[in-house]
Amino acid sequence: MRPVNIKELIIIDKHSDTPKYVQVSDAVVRAIEQRKLIKGDQLPSLRKLSDELNISFDTAKKAYDVLKKRNIVVAAQGKSNVVNATGPIPVFRIFLLFNKLGSHKRLLYDAFTEAFTSLAETDLYVYNNDLLLFAHLLKTKAKGYTHYVIIPHLADDPLQIGAIIEKYLGDEKIILLDKRVEGVHSAHASVHEDFEKDIYNALQEAIGILRNYIVLHLIYPEESYYPPEIMNGFEQFCKDNSFKFKKHIGIPADIHIGKGDAFIVLSDNDLPGLIQKIRKTGLEIGEDTGIISYNETPLKEVLLNGITTISTDFKKMGKLAAEQIMESRTDKIAVPFKLTLRKSL
Repeated sequence: MRPVNIKELIIIDKHSDTPKYVQVSDAVVRAIEQRKLIKGDQLPSLRKLSDELNISFDTAKKAYDVLKKRNIVVAAQGKSNVVNATGPIPVFRIFLLFNKLGSHKRLLYDAFTEAFTSLAETDLYVYNNDLLLFAHLLKTKAKGYTHYVIIPHLADDPLQIGAIIEKYLGDEKIILLDKRVEGVHSAHASVHEDFEKDIYNALQEAIGILRNYIVLHLIYPEESYYPPEIMNGFEQFCKDNSFKFKKHIGIPADIHIGKGDAFIVLSDNDLPGLIQKIRKTGLEIGEDTGIISYNETPLKEVLLNGITTISTDFKKMGKLAAEQIMESRTDKIAVPFKLTLRKSL
């Protein structure tokens, strides 16, 4: 087995949005394609790889797990982490554009990358809800990929967003995630939410418990990319079921919180402030007042002994998007919200 200088083959970009384990596995694939690695070469142990690249042991393990799952690295002749591939490897090269990175987006990303049974090289970019950066990344970075997976969450005109995607991607293979926009060619795929319908149905599912409250409040974040359809669905639910309701942009400094108030909080940034304000009143969350949080994350299972959430299934969304690519489909798939009842309501 030839000695392998791993530092020459794998260079970690600390400023990249692409997770380090993906950078490692992708670099190994490129080295095989360039004949810098050949079948039978032994890669470093997990400990040595993490030391040489200055990455965590878990990151090194995750990278090798990806390569082993796709049979690119195997155990052979009593040795572990042996290159099993020869020459060019059939691969999907994916440009992945997220509006931001949060806990639920990481769930989506992990489910998407882990769903591939064949090899996928994924470059992740984040545009931070900025239309100019969104356009700039499509113009300058989206070159040479087989597929383009985009989360088009912006507060700007959807037709303008669609026009930008069309301008720079044309007839490329596009998968829109989480939200649909108008103006993108009909051959694109999508795995999306129906925000107005989904929040209505999720609240309807909780109606028995919500009847214990007097006023329902929707906390809609300031400077938000959240679709206005959420507000429409909330308002329609309240009117159809004769609930008193209030809509707030952010948490007003002078908001009055009383017994019988229930809050639907869209942004995780507003959640700590609301909890603090309720605690100052002496009211008990889950008894005197209620909280429903938007988007499921692991933290919400334990915070306040469990926060009720309404959320799409981000793992399912990521898996379905990967299947669209692997199976060459252009379906338009809606992933409905799920209500998870916990002690905060």
